[in-house]
Amino acid sequence: EKHKGTIFLGTPDGNAVCYELEGEATPPEVNSRLEAKVPCKKKHTQAVPVKNWLHERQRFSVTVELVSPEPGSSQAQGISLQGVGT
Repeated sequence: EKHKGTIFLGTPDGNAVCYELEGEATPPEVNSRLEAKVPCKKKHTQAVPVKNWLHERQRFSVTVELVSPEPGSSQAQGISLQGVGT
């Protein structure tokens, strides 16, 4: 799906130009994979390093997905995963 946006530029002579932008972005490459062994029935917080390539504050939305055991199986009963929305 293409990303769409607009940019409005004011010029020094008092005029202005508005451009409609459209483009595509590919997902980033995976640099490393995080794995952690955690004890049962204990809370665990996992820090995830994120490189900020813009050198200014950014906001991210995170989705967490259970892979194993199979979601909905009896082994997955009681497992609760929470993502972070910003």
